[in-house]
Amino acid sequence: MLKPMVYAFFIATSLAGCAGKSHTNGKEVSVGDVSGYVKNVKIKQNDITAACDFNAFKDGFKYTYMSMWNGRLEEIIKASSEQNVIDHHSKLFFNSEQNVRATLDEEIDSRSNYSYCQESSYQQGKISGFIYSIEDLKVLENKSST
Repeated sequence: MLKPMVYAFFIATSLAGCAGKSHTNGKEVSVGDVSGYVKNVKIKQNDITAACDFNAFKDGFKYTYMSMWNGRLEEIIKASSEQNVIDHHSKLFFNSEQNVRATLDEEIDSRSNYSYCQESSYQQGKISGFIYSIEDLKVLENKSST
């Protein structure tokens, strides 16, 4: 899991030049379902401009965001011996289906009928989901350490 985090840091710092720009007309994506943790994530307009199909973008975003988030929570829980840390982080898992935690085990066949537009939007969503999850996980870990 460390390698993806290093790559994410590299990508995020490479894209940081866009961070100071104004981001109006962003869209909000609800990640998770009521059987687990739910988080509303505001997507900056600049990150969705090139996506020609927002629904496909949103699917890719949710999939990667949930997978990265849940994977990191698993690591935090395994590494901790403090029950209060384990209890707190256990409440923050996203579920992709009723009582099933989202993981990185994507079924590519589920998108076999996607057009080029949908597939490219989905892939753009996955990239954004990766970056946004890393940023939000940093915030979560900073709050946990204080």
